[in-house]
Amino acid sequence: MSTKLFVKYKSYCLNSFQSEKDYGDWGSTNDFSVEGVTLTKPEDYNFEEFEVPDSVKKGDDVYVLWMSYSTGDSFGSSTGNGEIIWVFSDKKLGEKAKALWNNSKEYYVEFDVGHGITKKIHNPAYGYFEDIEYLSLETFTVSK
Repeated sequence: MSTKLFVKYKSYCLNSFQSEKDYGDWGSTNDFSVEGVTLTKPEDYNFEEFEVPDSVKKGDDVYVLWMSYSTGDSFGSSTGNGEIIWVFSDKKLGEKAKALWNNSKEYYVEFDVGHGITKKIHNPAYGYFEDIEYLSLETFTVSK
């Protein structure tokens, strides 16, 4: 039996600038963090929804794989961008997925989410100007 989980996060722009001339310099510094995992849809948070292939209940531990990454172009860059990759009920699957993402040099990354189910997800840190800054597998206790 699968379970729908909601992962709450916060994302802030700490500073940014944009040159006023055409093709001018630009840049931004951002901060991204995962705040928690719930069984009910949050009303007052930024969140992403995931369907995990296991039965998960309030009080269970789950493992959120997320990244901070940079992107840009020839004129500037944006750092501290965030992406929640997946929520795992099995820590070992999360660790395997983290290793795949950490070593990926592909536009898409395919990984096992449990029960023989795989997901193929776009890698926002793949590209000429993109790079993973930080990759985390963080433990959260599921709340209501």
